Amino acid sequence: MGEFVVRRVKQLNGCLRAAKVFIDDVEIGCVRNGETVVFDTSDGFRLAYASMDSAVSPPVEIEIAPGRTVEVEVSFCSVWKASRALAGELPYIVMRIASE
Repeated sequence: MGEFVVRRVKQLNGCLRAAKVFIDDVEIGCVRNGETVVFDTSDGFRLAYASMDSAVSPPVEIEIAPGRTVEVEVSFCSVWKASRALAGELPYIVMRIASE
């Protein structure tokens, strides 16, 4: 098993609610504003994403290997761009690989 570390950027948009974290369409937990959570996951290539209500981040492909840590960062669009995100022009929530 490897570690999957999810760090959520501390920001105003979405600050009062937790974002759900998924691997291969299975909810593995949630992460709150400014929080970092570590999940132990099975090995292999996986698709990970985050969501809040109907907003879903584009998925990222991660490779979990024994003794390996994969770190991702979850963030929301800025308050100033929220209307563009809600119109579908920008992603409202994003998960990106922070380190390999």
